[in-house]
Amino acid sequence: MNKRLLTGIADRPDNYELSLVLMDGDYTTPRHRHNFDQLRYMLEGAFGYGRARDEIQQQGTVGYFPEGVYYEQRAIGRSVTLLFQGGGPSGAGFLNYDELEAGFKTLGEEGVFANGVFTWRDETGAKHNKDAYEAIWERMRGRKLAYPKPRYRTPIIADVDHYNWVSSNENGVKKRRVGAFTECATEVGFLKLAEKATHSCAPNALYFFLSGEGVIARNVFKAGCAAAMDSEEDAVIAAAAPTEIAYILLPTF
Repeated sequence: MNKRLLTGIADRPDNYELSLVLMDGDYTTPRHRHNFDQLRYMLEGAFGYGRARDEIQQQGTVGYFPEGVYYEQRAIGRSVTLLFQGGGPSGAGFLNYDELEAGFKTLGEEGVFANGVFTWRDETGAKHNKDAYEAIWERMRGRKLAYPKPRYRTPIIADVDHYNWVSSNENGVKKRRVGAFTECATEVGFLKLAEKATHSCAPNALYFFLSGEGVIARNVFKAGCAAAMDSEEDAVIAAAAPTEIAYILLPTF
């Protein structure tokens, strides 16, 4: 199950989607890669992302899955993931979900989607398999998908609790900066606000509120809410209670 939280602007290299993903049962995908970046924060449970026994992303970790790098998915019981998918340094961008749904509907009349694979038969009756996203991308873009050369050799998994909280220049605000990746500096980290503390939002930031309550740009927030900053917006988070936030800074091109 996928709950869409925030979406970007179609046809831009920094287009994105932020969503909550519930994985359960026997869900698997084959080994595959993308022409966009992913960040995964495991809120609950765990899931396998490779063939080795230790390639498991556990609760409380952040995973960076770079464009061009192979991985797979294997459910290990129930898990809930905060998932960011967005344009990587290749500039190929990220298909918006109107395009994905249109491609899925069109190709669904020609074949079958199952476990991340699109299967169809050609005019001779021969059977073909292709990664589902790749098949949709090629149909919607009208050309073959060219995968970028990976900047990293494997996905990167970070144990968030092993990072220290660092004081900021804002009273009552601490920060855990987990990492910034590639020359586009896509950044992921966490903020902790004391009661009545305020934080000036970055103009290219996405925020997911893990706990607490308060106001952001005159809108009330509580745990489970998400917010995206417009590049021209000067927004402030004001915490009415102790608050913890996961943030992502969008890539710069």
